[in-house]
Amino acid sequence: MIIDGHAHLWEKREAFPDVFVNSLCRIWESREGKEGMERHLATLDHGTVEDLINDMDEAGVDKAVVSPVDFGILCEEEPRIPILRQNEYVAESQEKYPDRIIGFVGVEALRNTAIEILEKGVTEWGLKGVKIFTTRYKATDERIQPFLEKVNELEFPVLFHQGIGPLPFLMQYGNPADLDVLALRYPKMKIIAAHVARGWDDFLTEMLTYRVGRIYTDLSAKQPLFLSSPWRFTMQMRYLMDRIPNSVLMGTDWPTLTSSPLPTYKEWFDIIRNLKIPEQVLQLGLGIKDFSQYEKDLILGENAKHLLGIE
Repeated sequence: MIIDGHAHLWEKREAFPDVFVNSLCRIWESREGKEGMERHLATLDHGTVEDLINDMDEAGVDKAVVSPVDFGILCEEEPRIPILRQNEYVAESQEKYPDRIIGFVGVEALRNTAIEILEKGVTEWGLKGVKIFTTRYKATDERIQPFLEKVNELEFPVLFHQGIGPLPFLMQYGNPADLDVLALRYPKMKIIAAHVARGWDDFLTEMLTYRVGRIYTDLSAKQPLFLSSPWRFTMQMRYLMDRIPNSVLMGTDWPTLTSSPLPTYKEWFDIIRNLKIPEQVLQLGLGIKDFSQYEKDLILGENAKHLLGIE
C-alpha cells in the first residue's frame, strides 16, 4: 500500500490569505523569474480532491492524508474562504472517496474556535487527525495546551509544521525540541514532525532515534533538496534509513510542490521507489549500503499504516 502522509486540499486559491500568496510570489519570482512564478502560482488553482485523485491514480498512490491550510493567524489576515468551510470540504472529500482520502482537521490551535472546529471535525465529520501550524508561537505555549489536551484524549495523530518556511513563517517556532516536551506531556498523542524539520534535520533525526513509535517525520518539501542536490538528498535518505527506518513517512505537500522544475507528483513517488546508491560508491568499501526494497516499502506506506492503524 502506497500512502501520501502529507497533502492538502482546497476548493479555490481564495483559501489562502493574499499576504501569503504575495510572499510566495516574491520568492518564486526571485528564483525563477516572472514565468516561473506564474507557473508555480497556477498550482494554487488545482487543489481540489478531483485533482488529487487524478494525480494519485497516475502515481499509483492508494491513500493520502489531507488537511486544509489555516494561515489566518500566521498572516494576520483571514482568507476569503473561512477555515470552517475549508475543513468541511476535506470532510466532504473523505466522504466522497472513503477508500482513498484520510481527512485531518486543519486549524490554527491559537484560534478561539480551534477546539470547537476540532470537535466538529471528529464527531460530525469523522476526520481522523489534525494538522497544526505552529508558526507564531511555540508548540509548548500554554495558550494552546487545552487544544492539545483534547487531541491527546482523542489519541489522534497530530501533524506539526516544522522547520523553516517563507515569511511570515519564523524558524524559531519550528524547533522540534518542543515536540519532545509534548511527547512526554501527552503520552497518547501520535506526533508527526513535518518536512524532516527543514533546518533542524540532523537534530530531529538524532531525537527520533530515542522516540521510536512516538514521533514520526515526513518527506514533504524535500523536493527542492532533490532538485538542487540529488546526491545530498540520497545521502540524507540513507542516513534516515540507517538511524530511524520505522519513523519516516512519505509526504508531498501536494499540490504546491509539483510544478516544473520540481518533480511532478508521480516523479516524486518514483524517486523514492527508485532510491539507489550508485554502484561506484558501493564498491569503494565505505560501509555505505544500498536501499533495500523493505526500506523503500517502509517509507512508501508501511510506516504510515502502523501510525494510522490501517490493516
